[in-house]
Formats: sequence, C-alpha cells, structure tokens
Amino acid sequence: MASKGPVMMPAPSTYAEACARAQKLVPILAGRAARTEDARRISDETFADLHQTGLLRILQPRAVGVVIAAEHSCMTLRGANAVGSSTVTSTLLGTLRDDPRSRAEFLAVTGIAP
Repeated sequence: MASKGPVMMPAPSTYAEACARAQKLVPILAGRAARTEDARRISDETFADLHQTGLLRILQPRAVGVVIAAEHSCMTLRGANAVGSSTVTSTLLGTLRDDPRSRAEFLAVTGIAP
C-alpha cells in the first residue's frame, strides 16, 4: 500500500502536552544535524516536524524561521582542505518571508546578516 504522506497530529490540548511534543523533537533534530548529507533539506524537514506535531496549530505564529549554519567537513577535512567552508540553509514563512524588514531583523538576530 502506498504511503499517503506524513500523519498530522492534532494540536496539543495543554501546555504540558505541547512541551512534551517539543521535547520529543530534540533527539530527532540532533540526529538530523549529524547526517551531513541532508544539510540542504534540514531547514525544510525541521519546519515539517514542527507542523506535523501540531505545535504550529496551537502556537499560531505569524512567522516561522528555521536557519541552519554548518561547516562542510568534507571540504575542510579532506579533498580541498578549504578551512571555513560553510553553508547556510533557511526556511522562512509568514511575515519573515513576506516582509523585508522582519526578514532582515530575523537574519540579523540569527547572525546570518549584518
């Protein structure tokens, strides 16, 4: 039988349930961060996890931003030996995507933009 995509959980009904779901994401995110081959998709996958747990439905944020800054160890430890070779991936939704001032402020706070 073919998969119909990710299963959406209902929104948490209590603060304690929301916290428990957020805590369950920590090892998932840590594991994902260790898989360097997924560096280009990690921001989108992290947002999808937040959405699937129902946390975004209960929080109802006006904006969501996921920014991942990583060093390319394949470039720094072998091959080109390019010290400081890094990448930044991001997923910006809501006002962070649509409003240039909000986006600039978010990226400045995260240290991605001056």
